[in-house]
Amino acid sequence: MGVLNITPDSFSDGGKLFQDHGVDLSGVQAVAQQMIEEGANVLDIGGESTRPGAQPVGVSQEMDRVIPVVEVLAQLDTIVSVDTRHAPVAAAAIAAGAHMINDVSAGGDPDMLSTVAASQVGYAMMHMQGLPENMQLSPRYGDVIAEVGGYLKQRYLACLQAGIDGGRLMLDPGFGFGKTLAHNLQLLDGLAQLKVSGVPLLVGLSRKSMLGTITGKTVEDRMAASVAAALLAVQRGADLVRVHDVAATSDALKVLQALHSPAHVIIGKDTRISGYMLESVLESGLVSAGANVSLIGPMPTPAIAYLTRTLRADAGVVISASHNPYYDNGIKFFDHLGNKLADDVEHEIEAQLGEEMACVDSDQLGRASRISDAAGRYIEFCKATVPRGFSLRGMRIVLDCAHGATYHVAPRVFEELGAEVELIGATPDGVNINDGCGSTHPEMLREKVLELRADVGIAFDGDGDRVLMVDSDGRLLDGDELIYMIASHRKVLGTLGGGVVGTVMSNLGLQQALEAQGIEFCRAKVGDRYVTEMLLNKGWLLGGETSGHVLCLDLASTGDAIVAALQALLPVVESSRSVAELVSGVVKLPQIMVNVKVPDPAAVARSPALLSAISVKEAGLADRGRILVRASGTEPLLRVMVEGEDAPEVQEIADELAAIAQNQG
Repeated sequence: MGVLNITPDSFSDGGKLFQDHGVDLSGVQAVAQQMIEEGANVLDIGGESTRPGAQPVGVSQEMDRVIPVVEVLAQLDTIVSVDTRHAPVAAAAIAAGAHMINDVSAGGDPDMLSTVAASQVGYAMMHMQGLPENMQLSPRYGDVIAEVGGYLKQRYLACLQAGIDGGRLMLDPGFGFGKTLAHNLQLLDGLAQLKVSGVPLLVGLSRKSMLGTITGKTVEDRMAASVAAALLAVQRGADLVRVHDVAATSDALKVLQALHSPAHVIIGKDTRISGYMLESVLESGLVSAGANVSLIGPMPTPAIAYLTRTLRADAGVVISASHNPYYDNGIKFFDHLGNKLADDVEHEIEAQLGEEMACVDSDQLGRASRISDAAGRYIEFCKATVPRGFSLRGMRIVLDCAHGATYHVAPRVFEELGAEVELIGATPDGVNINDGCGSTHPEMLREKVLELRADVGIAFDGDGDRVLMVDSDGRLLDGDELIYMIASHRKVLGTLGGGVVGTVMSNLGLQQALEAQGIEFCRAKVGDRYVTEMLLNKGWLLGGETSGHVLCLDLASTGDAIVAALQALLPVVESSRSVAELVSGVVKLPQIMVNVKVPDPAAVARSPALLSAISVKEAGLADRGRILVRASGTEPLLRVMVEGEDAPEVQEIADELAAIAQNQG
């Protein structure tokens, strides 16, 4: 992105394209053409200086400077961006042919998001602490990466809520905008941690005072430092760099791109015995293809997602069959941002399994290594998801780790937060994962909670992405009730960030309880990836499944059982109320699930006889319940779910529909 400042007072090139009589249009066009030839993909036009200490200009004055330039440059073969924080200027620029709005205030003008939403232009949002006239007086942060990243994520979600498609967005950490030199360097080194849902990062370091502080050079002599900073930014995850020296930066980036660094893949697993064999095979295959591999051993699935992102790996691989028995196993993939792969990408990988495989030459083989501090990194991440000062001191908690991947990290998280922890299901031997324990078999946890008179019991599944709880009276709490606890607490704090997404299987009682509090509830297809997809589309933060997948997208990119458990305990600690009291607002309706084994479940689900029977039963239930019939995605089963206020009636309807389905099969 080449910089074109149409101002008399910008810190670097102010006045060069602005004469006494106004903007030098012929000069602007010549400079723009030169930048395009030198390698600029985007031209960014600024009509108001936002350097430290700069005073704002009027909207009409900014328009007089910018709009004529946009009209001229829109005729060129390039992307025209307008650097403005004022919605009227943005609207006029869009009408004049601009392709992108670069907003240093990230929607500070209350009309900016609606203006962008009504168009099809791109929109870049920047973090700034304060305003240009005061931002460098005394910038302060507790954790600059966490605070800037959290702000960018919040603005991203605000854009989605305003109707702006995520594919049009770009985020900028705002180097030099309310940051000290130390803050800027931390942000540069931690750029990868600022990525939000695949949104491109825009970085502007060119000729800034931080480079002058480091090198002692004046603005005019900072080209070398600017090029070096741009290269570092790209290596750390920047997708677009905003520069004054286009030719030099473009040449340097071409050299960087010619290096073709080998791919970096992180491999983790749960505790089942076959994981060691599959780990070796994956390691061998990836290394033979030229990729570098980092092995982290048994770790929860969400830990692999987190480490893939923070260690700037290209992909993460989890060897796990989640809540299934030890003799099953499988493979999950995460992209470089710690997100699950889209269905079509997974299908493409599966399609390639049957193709002939090739290896790189010996001198291009990848390398394998182990990450010894992976557990410690993840433990600190989990602890950082609760507020400073949060303490579980005085609470007795029973943890059931399902003899799975959480066995060595969950106890440390809760102990270090002050809880008295009693452990079960924490001695894996390779074949006992999920065997009579964990979230799929919470009976032992319930007995232990009652025996020890514990405050709460927490059950994880084998790979640590599902969680259930048991209250002090031995009552089992599923994902619906945990979501209710978290949502209700966030509603009070004002941090809910929209509504809640469940699935078609979520209990109607959850929906009714949330709506009674004014919380909107929507249903996605079964599967946490579909819940995530709907949350992102709506710009919401909280959702999950009855099975215990709980998604807090402001904290983690995927379902994280430890993080979800901590979020559910937040209201317990902060309100001094028991778990049982906090879920008393949910009155769950009786729900019956009948699995019908048929050769072709999808065909049976479409059969006229079954559809007719469902229609009749739904009319009888009216608003007192609901019916869901769906084919299993993994087994030859048709799942018949009936939910309603009257348990005998629900059972009768489920049995009748199951019998009809069996006859159709």
